[in-house]
Amino acid sequence: MPLRAKATAEEARTVAGLNRCEWHSFYRITKDEARRVIEKHPGLTWCQTPAWVKNEVWDRVNAQLAEEQALPVGFDVIMWRMNTAVRDARNWARRCAAKTLIDLLETGQRCRPLPFDPMRDQQPGSGGPNAP
Repeated sequence: MPLRAKATAEEARTVAGLNRCEWHSFYRITKDEARRVIEKHPGLTWCQTPAWVKNEVWDRVNAQLAEEQALPVGFDVIMWRMNTAVRDARNWARRCAAKTLIDLLETGQRCRPLPFDPMRDQQPGSGGPNAP
């Protein structure tokens, strides 16, 4: 029986045939996959993601489930979960980016220091290349 787009998590778990522990693993795996998708395709929703990427995600998820001795899930379950997981991952990335920007504006400092640059980082009066 195909999974409805508006199905509850419990309905999806039942269709997938996973127990609660396996479902928890499935959620963790798909969360990681969603982050990988938005890193490689930052401007796309799950619906806009190319079919070959969706197939690769499906294969990787099922391979990881197999490593945990869980049943493979159908494509309808992957589509149901990844639609939400990619949306949530994009929102998470947006919040992190906004926090980084706020930190930069409040402190005037970058989160990560730039690598040493002898021209930029030369202390005045230390006898650098442009010293008098």
